[in-house]
Amino acid sequence: MLVQILSAPYGEGHRRAARALKSAIEKRNPAWEVQVSDFVHLLHPSLDALMRVFYLQCVSQAPFFYDWFYRFTDKPEPRSGCYLSDYLGFPTMQRLLRAMPDVVVATFPTPGRICGEIKIRKKLKFPLVMVITDFAVHAEWCHPAVDLYLVATGDVKVSLEKRGVPPERILPVGIPVHPEFEEPVHRTRARAALGLRNDLPVVLVAGGSYARLGDVGRVARELLRFQNELQVVVLTGRDCGLYRKLSRELGSCPNFKIIGYTERVAPVMSAADLIITKAGALTLAEAAALGLPVLIHRWVGGQEAANASYFVQKGAALAAYGNNELLAKVEFLLSAPDGFREQMREKGRLVQPPGAAARGAAAIARLAEAGL
Repeated sequence: MLVQILSAPYGEGHRRAARALKSAIEKRNPAWEVQVSDFVHLLHPSLDALMRVFYLQCVSQAPFFYDWFYRFTDKPEPRSGCYLSDYLGFPTMQRLLRAMPDVVVATFPTPGRICGEIKIRKKLKFPLVMVITDFAVHAEWCHPAVDLYLVATGDVKVSLEKRGVPPERILPVGIPVHPEFEEPVHRTRARAALGLRNDLPVVLVAGGSYARLGDVGRVARELLRFQNELQVVVLTGRDCGLYRKLSRELGSCPNFKIIGYTERVAPVMSAADLIITKAGALTLAEAAALGLPVLIHRWVGGQEAANASYFVQKGAALAAYGNNELLAKVEFLLSAPDGFREQMREKGRLVQPPGAAARGAAAIARLAEAGL
């Protein structure tokens, strides 16, 4: 069996979901071949770099435009959207499909939609799975040729049904996260590995793969006033410039630790008592899977606004809308009774139940084995 997973480089969440599914499928079916491909890189490596820069500039410099574009393209018609990307991607996806995968899985909507168009126009038959990597639905995820939608929650399932997707094509499994987020390292060992103390609480500050978008630098500086009362670990992701800058400014401060890009995020999260982050769905899901209380700050519009709203509504996170509120809620969460934090953990696990990647892998395997 050949499983083709298609992802994209906009943020790290789509890729992390793809890797989690690959790991779960290979664990379940060791003889199967699972390929993960970056859709934009397949179009052209230069386009990959260009689109990444455009995305980062748009989100950081003109978030209002990003939010407007997200809403503008959320049309009720399931085949609406960026026709330019469809046109550019059509030949590339056709070449990829010549390998005749037994199932195609998309963790980013554009390649999934293009594969759906190929199925219809070329009258091809292959199972197509969309893995919606947010806690909300956008029209770009919807296409009539999709055979199965793997979604985060029952609420997302209801949203898809309202958009006309047959309920039998929708399966709530949770957002696929790597198993290491469901098997946390003991906090004492996790802290020892990072050189952290056990007698002070640890606050983790993260902003996704491009930490500048999450205002990580400003949050870290604000937390300086607590440097004798808690320990602060800052993840700067792929933002090398921010890593160098914060290392110069804060690296010598007591109880501060700056960490650059790492794929070993789970052990870092395991050391923390609280995470401050923007509202990327994968980070929220990973924190919920670990039972780590979440404080959402400076989220981007569009899908992140929907993710933040959902987690706060479900009681799985608190939100801070400014620096003063951020500091007040850090103090509140760290001094709150254990029962309150445990309640947040339980609500997080209801939003993101354990075993999401394994359930997704099982559903994909059933579809591949059944064929069309």
